[in-house]
Amino acid sequence: MKPPAGKDDTVRQFTVRADDDGVRLDRWFKNHFPGLGFAQLQKLLRSGQVRVDGGRAKSDMRVEQGQVVRVPPLAVDRKGNGDHLTPRTMRSKDDGELLSQMLLHEDPKVFVFNKPSGLAVQGVPRNAHPARVINVSADSRTIEDSGTLQIASCDR
Repeated sequence: MKPPAGKDDTVRQFTVRADDDGVRLDRWFKNHFPGLGFAQLQKLLRSGQVRVDGGRAKSDMRVEQGQVVRVPPLAVDRKGNGDHLTPRTMRSKDDGELLSQMLLHEDPKVFVFNKPSGLAVQGVPRNAHPARVINVSADSRTIEDSGTLQIASCDR
């Protein structure tokens, strides 16, 4: 069974293929749903929304070829549609295209971007631009975190 790519709001069933035989369930999700965070997956597993062959599953269980994984509606992209940002896909994109894909909010004073995991963020010194001060802040603290990146342009 080959599932459709992209976001969906229906419960889906995926049959484990031979190339995924013996893979831990958390790694299976990382491979097929790279935008799904570990904490989100744990919550889905604890609440029983993710099931393997009809039974509750744990992240450390190994899936076998032919098993059926029940996946609830997710707000993340399925691998293969090319929209999910990773360090590898970010490097291959034009800067303008990448920024427009990451843009969540824009007004004359502030831009808010989706900060995918793997993107390093560092603040800009106050003397970076002679005419304007650019403030950069991120709600995610490490390169492994995803979150938002806020960039405000302020007159001195």
